[in-house]
Amino acid sequence: MKEKIQNVFLFTYIYIYGTQNRNCRKLKKCSYFMLQFFVYKLPAGKSSHYLKPTDADWTAAADIDAQQQPIHSTMNKYLGSGNKANTNIIAYSNYPPHFKFELPMSPGKGVIMAEDNNKGFWLVHTAKYFPNLALGIGDLFSNEKTKKDAAAFLCMSYSDVNLRAIAKIIDYEQPIVYFTQRSAAAAAQPFYDSTEIQKLVNGLHKYQPTASASGDGIRTLTAPGTVKIFASAPVAYSSDIYSNYIVKIMQKSMQVYTPGTTTTVLRKSCVGPLKLENVLGPITVKDTEIPIGQDSARWSVPKSDSDFICLSNTGRTANDAKYGASVACVFFVYKLPGGKSSHHLLPNAATDWSAVETIDDQNKPMHSTMNIYIASGTKQNTNIVAYSNYPPHFKFQLPMSPGKDIYSNYVVKILKKSMQVYTPGTTATVLRKSCVGTLKVENVLGPITVKDTEIPIGQDSARWSVSKSDSDFICLCNTGRTANDVKYGAIVACVLSKDAADFFRKMITKENLDACP
Repeated sequence: MKEKIQNVFLFTYIYIYGTQNRNCRKLKKCSYFMLQFFVYKLPAGKSSHYLKPTDADWTAAADIDAQQQPIHSTMNKYLGSGNKANTNIIAYSNYPPHFKFELPMSPGKGVIMAEDNNKGFWLVHTAKYFPNLALGIGDLFSNEKTKKDAAAFLCMSYSDVNLRAIAKIIDYEQPIVYFTQRSAAAAAQPFYDSTEIQKLVNGLHKYQPTASASGDGIRTLTAPGTVKIFASAPVAYSSDIYSNYIVKIMQKSMQVYTPGTTTTVLRKSCVGPLKLENVLGPITVKDTEIPIGQDSARWSVPKSDSDFICLSNTGRTANDAKYGASVACVFFVYKLPGGKSSHHLLPNAATDWSAVETIDDQNKPMHSTMNIYIASGTKQNTNIVAYSNYPPHFKFQLPMSPGKDIYSNYVVKILKKSMQVYTPGTTATVLRKSCVGTLKVENVLGPITVKDTEIPIGQDSARWSVSKSDSDFICLCNTGRTANDVKYGAIVACVLSKDAADFFRKMITKENLDACP
């Protein structure tokens, strides 16, 4: 992107704010782009696009698991390692490998890996059946459930201290942890044995109080900047995270991508100065239109003036509002449906999405990031925490964290901004837009087009949102705005990036947006 991504936001019913690191590390050391990348996998395969810091556009389409792709490079550091036992791992998902259906619980999906050198990474994603750490690097995207829908991937590197702080926030979402590994290396074991990791793994957190905000101690690894974290337990709010928290905290109007229609997505919120608009889809990533039914990603951007993009598994449907939610905001990758094709964005990189590419090709962000662990010779030195409400081996998505739409009840109120939330669907399947008052929540129903690929409504796991106006940030989440989403905990992470926010706003059209008057 042309401008550096300056701030990172995370909502779980979480909100993280901070300066993103300009250099990225392997678990021990790595080139910048490997642990800071944005990937969008396209539907119906493995084709993908990504952005890395120096790119002026989305990369050309390539298989997401090809060598040199970010996901391949990152995951192979572990999967290809001769010392896997030395890595700490926490993997969470509501649709893990081997599960026959999605679990009706917190939709959060992610992986935390750390070694004995006091650093590691947190990979947030919206893909089903990913990652199955029992497989080789070439099989991460072999499952049809993983390839079918478009999906988004966001990776950031942190010190072990900050990873523990992040784990504490993630725990509010009540993610389904399907895989853990305690490092065999004595030097790395204190990380896994820490109170924060143990509470995340064993579910010991009591959520007292129901909401909290971090101090100024959480920073990214390189060129450190303060990261603010606001957290709320699933029981704390009764509607979507965007309207109730993100908009209010950020004091920005947001546009949230929730593939669907005005009958399936929660009503936009157009009353007052903070609006929340819905991006209904379809969207186009670079040159690919993504149909409403083929995108798992849920993303959001401020409506204007802030440089960040947020990714989530949570959109703005009545179901989304049932659960806890998390929204991560930073640079972005979009995996297209039906395979591994994807587009990506990275800091200081882009005037557009990368060309379509396979998300796990070598040198692509996902490959490079995940391969750091998968190909590592000392995997046992890595601390790993992976979370998702549909993890590998799970036969269904776990039903957890009852509540209401995080966007309207939390995100909008905290950010003081109207939001547009992407929840693939229709006005009948997504919670109604919220147009009363100054803080609006609008639904992006889909289909959306990521670069040149249209992602059908039923083929996208991503849930994202943007401020309706005047803020340049984009939010990512596993939670959208459906009645089912409201049942569970949720995390919404938002990052400041003017260019990225602009890219996501371009995916919002009159046809896929259920806008407030």
